[in-house]
Amino acid sequence: MRFKINYLILLLILCLSACKISKKDESTLQEEDANSLKTLPYASFVSADDKQAEGVKIFNKDKIADGYNFFCRRNQSYVCLYDINGTCVKKWGYEAGNNLQWQYADIDEKDNVVFIVKPEEESLGPDGSKIVSNALGKLDSSNNLIWYKKGRFHHDFIFLDNDEIATFARKERIVSWRGQKLPILDDKILFLNASTGEIKREYSIYDLVGEKFIDEEDVEKLKRRPDYAEIFQKVSSGSIRDDEIVLNHDRGGDVFHTNSILRIPRPIKGVADVGDYLISIRQPNFVGIIKGDMSGVKWFVKDIFKKQHQPILLANNNFMVFDNKWIKGYSRVAEIDPVTKSVVWQYNSERKPKLYSATRGGVQELKNGNILVVDSSHGKLLEVTRNKEIVWQYVTSSEMKNGRKVRPVIYRAKRFSTEDLRKIFPNGEF
Repeated sequence: MRFKINYLILLLILCLSACKISKKDESTLQEEDANSLKTLPYASFVSADDKQAEGVKIFNKDKIADGYNFFCRRNQSYVCLYDINGTCVKKWGYEAGNNLQWQYADIDEKDNVVFIVKPEEESLGPDGSKIVSNALGKLDSSNNLIWYKKGRFHHDFIFLDNDEIATFARKERIVSWRGQKLPILDDKILFLNASTGEIKREYSIYDLVGEKFIDEEDVEKLKRRPDYAEIFQKVSSGSIRDDEIVLNHDRGGDVFHTNSILRIPRPIKGVADVGDYLISIRQPNFVGIIKGDMSGVKWFVKDIFKKQHQPILLANNNFMVFDNKWIKGYSRVAEIDPVTKSVVWQYNSERKPKLYSATRGGVQELKNGNILVVDSSHGKLLEVTRNKEIVWQYVTSSEMKNGRKVRPVIYRAKRFSTEDLRKIFPNGEF
């Protein structure tokens, strides 16, 4: 009898120990999640206490794709073309813009650079009006400013064949949602003249996808925010108009958060035609095809990914996405067959250092079939084979800010092959 009692006590102790370990693991994950959330909304720096080796520390020359990496660190007002060893070999910027923060930049076939300026937070004037600090600009090959247009531009733009640029900008708007008047930050798809920066056409994401893609949970969270709740009450009572609403980006009314656009260059049977657009809308976990004439949605998936970024078209006509919040504490790179809408390949590192970027992130298919992965929240670039081997890794250098060691994040990066660069720089000046 005594043996049985002792045996039961031992079992109880073991169970309690297991629960403690489980709770400790859960607590650790929660702490990691909380640390990741400290970077929100889209801070330019993250803690550099992670003891990561900086610079290029993994380099398998027999397996990496040829080329140079093009990106800007989030705290900089310039962009660099880096060789595979992490050395900046060509830099674009302009003196008057040294106090600005570039979010994203890309280079066209004539060595002109277009860039988005996005501060960490929008500012409000003494009267509550917006001070717009975001902008879209263009430099020529000699770093002369061609044009600079202020506006609530954000996240992405693409070069089109007809001397146009497609990009996003936010605008306050009162919309209908489940029988209510709802103040939101609507995303606009803008088409600009690439030579002058003049806006030629604009289309509303709300008009394109409809109210069904506004998430109820997001709306309820917004209503609990004192600043948004006050505006919501005024809209409900009819005491405020569209042009009187002031909503800050990333904080109030951002129910869509459209973050990526890509023009479809070839037909995908049953999915897309040439000239359609592949877009990502973060808040409703939406990846979809918008018709080329901007008349509506042609194809979409929802909730396969969570808070995703940068869907791309692969050589095999599948799509690939940086899936930020795949499961708690982990991101993944996922390839989806658009016909079956099923994930057919994924990369995620469950070993340390794990792949997790709560915000931002990106992917690119390289010429040799490898994948360039942007782990934004850790200021890291990875080149991964289809066998999930890391063959190249770069970590941006840390710096001191307000007495703290921090690492600038990388929003997005692009690998240009030497062949690509010879087309842009026929004289080989890169």
